[in-house]
Amino acid sequence: MKYQIIKSFVWVSLIICIVTLTAFHLYAADQKTVEATQDEVISEEIKPEAIKAEQGFCYVGVLTMGRKGDKLDENKKENQSKCILLEDGKPLGLPHSAHKEIREIGKGKYSHWSERLIYFSSSDNSDPRTNGRKYVLVTTKYPRTGDTI
Repeated sequence: MKYQIIKSFVWVSLIICIVTLTAFHLYAADQKTVEATQDEVISEEIKPEAIKAEQGFCYVGVLTMGRKGDKLDENKKENQSKCILLEDGKPLGLPHSAHKEIREIGKGKYSHWSERLIYFSSSDNSDPRTNGRKYVLVTTKYPRTGDTI
């Protein structure tokens, strides 16, 4: 009789453990789903003192956050930068532009070239160091993977 009571107690304890672990696992999985859908926007303001005149309408901004740029190495076949350059909160057009076009045409063209440099022109070809506008490079980061888009 004692043996059956102990055996029943062990079975009940085991079932409680299984139910508790299953509930915890489902809760944790649900939390990861919530975290994966809440993207983090990463922004970096490019201050006038971090901008240098390059040539023509082109200016070079020095970046500090180290996000992948468009510069290709021998293993890359496409542009990597997923960043968007904002001028006073509005996206500038034509990312991944050729530097020659930025220099000669301008009009908001830009190229996030490397982890530390962005080549760009203002929307009206004015000097971004003195036109009073705010330039911000933005990207989105997925919390679970850490990847940026």
